[in-house]
Amino acid sequence: MAQYMLNSVLIAGGSTLIAMICGIPAAYALARMEFKGQTAFLGFVIVSQMFAPVVLLIGIYRVMQTLTLTDSIWGLVFINAAFNQAFTIWLLRGTFMGISAEMEQAATIDGCNRIQSMTKILLPVAAPGIVTTLIFIFINAWNEYTVALCLISTDTLKPLTVGINTFNGYNMIEWQYLFAASIFAIIPVVILFMCIEKNLVSGLASGGVKG
Repeated sequence: MAQYMLNSVLIAGGSTLIAMICGIPAAYALARMEFKGQTAFLGFVIVSQMFAPVVLLIGIYRVMQTLTLTDSIWGLVFINAAFNQAFTIWLLRGTFMGISAEMEQAATIDGCNRIQSMTKILLPVAAPGIVTTLIFIFINAWNEYTVALCLISTDTLKPLTVGINTFNGYNMIEWQYLFAASIFAIIPVVILFMCIEKNLVSGLASGGVKG
């Protein structure tokens, strides 16, 4: 169970980190810049949310096989980050659009370049939306089951969602161990919500700005 828990933490944490590193600049560009093909790109972001991992499972497996990332924690990290990328961009774009651009313009007058105004002005103000996005990405990656089941065959590399199946045998189900393992799987998510619940509502509201 300790190994399964560690694998889940690595997968969820790594995919969350990658999704945020890629999603924040993309969301900022869509909220503050105008470029050719912007509308089409936004449409692509929305459409990509329509495809569940199970629909693309065969293609995912072939790609991971080509990259030699099957039966690998890194493979699950990249896949979870990719499938959460559209959600990250869309929610953070709404968050950034809800923040007045005059604040960044004032920072530019004071001598900040675009990157400095984003990191020193925009991101601190957008903290509730960023935290909310981070939570949802982490939970989605933590709860992912189908892709992990198909890609991971080594017991020591399985995440908690797949490892719980160890207690579900051919002849019997060890209910006491299954329920105990389920509690272990729920506890980190509950603790996470308890730590950041004050930012959750404001983050969802800021990410829902229509633009």
